[in-house]
Amino acid sequence: KVDADVDMEEFIRKATEQDRKKIQEQTVEIKRLNEKIQELSGGASDAAEKETKRSSKKDPHDEETTEAESGGGTKVVKKLRAQVAELEERVEVLQEDKER
Repeated sequence: KVDADVDMEEFIRKATEQDRKKIQEQTVEIKRLNEKIQELSGGASDAAEKETKRSSKKDPHDEETTEAESGGGTKVVKKLRAQVAELEERVEVLQEDKER
């Protein structure tokens, strides 16, 4: 009976050590995945911000002048400015989400 008790204690000890190691490995993996999620989220926000800036630069004065000279420029300019404002608003929302 003594040998059986010792064997059982040894079995429990080894199982507990294995469980601890597994938990530690899972904790490390969870941290790594959370960091990756943050990195991807930040990248998505940065990409959205860059796209918005790029799109806002697409409100070129060349098109505005050409359209204005042809008589239909005011509507085009208003439409482009509305699109830029909408994109800027999206960026603000994304930044707020990112900060949370």
